[in-house]
Amino acid sequence: MANPYLREVSLDASLNPRLPEIGIADLCPDGIPVKIYHPEFESGGVYPLELICLCSIAAAFRPLTIFEIGTFNGRTALNLAANSPAAARLLTLDLPEQFSGETLLTVHDRDPKYIALRKVGSRYRNSRYRKKITQLFGDSASFDYAPYTGTIDLVLVDGAHSYDYVLNDSLKTLPLLSPDRGIMLWHDYGTWDEVTKAIDDLYEHNPDFAGVRHIRGTSLVIRPRM
Repeated sequence: MANPYLREVSLDASLNPRLPEIGIADLCPDGIPVKIYHPEFESGGVYPLELICLCSIAAAFRPLTIFEIGTFNGRTALNLAANSPAAARLLTLDLPEQFSGETLLTVHDRDPKYIALRKVGSRYRNSRYRKKITQLFGDSASFDYAPYTGTIDLVLVDGAHSYDYVLNDSLKTLPLLSPDRGIMLWHDYGTWDEVTKAIDDLYEHNPDFAGVRHIRGTSLVIRPRM
């Protein structure tokens, strides 16, 4: 029987996702080798095709600094670290492991399930790439991003799924992007209602996000280098 997790991600048409699409082949040249760790699907993580796309983007654009919101178990952080240059450094932010349940903004009503499933950083902790990764803890709505302004080549927003959190995380990490090199990515577009609405609203009402595109066959969105 075919593995259902190897298929493309189907968007929920009822969410009315409105972003223009782009293919991963339009972003990354063919033939770039990638390393894939833990390709099997895990609840709360990216699908295998999405993992391949993220690894391809890291291998093609060669970011030297990466900032991820939403570590979960560290599978994505591990793969981004594995496919970025040897000198690259990755910062990944998640709620404290002993989480009190209080957040500055309201989370999506489905978020507590995934917060409970977390094993923060477990996938990268014993890997050969662990020295490239710095684990940060905090609420992304109140985290101090100022020290990283203008220094990050790739931002991945994949934390809380409420409208307010997606807007907050997008707007607060935009200034982190390094001039002429910075790329921003999001996960769960077209599959989570409030994530979809937040990204569509940014695209339609904020000129800084006019270039965002949905990566075809996935729930990933990219804001390419501007």
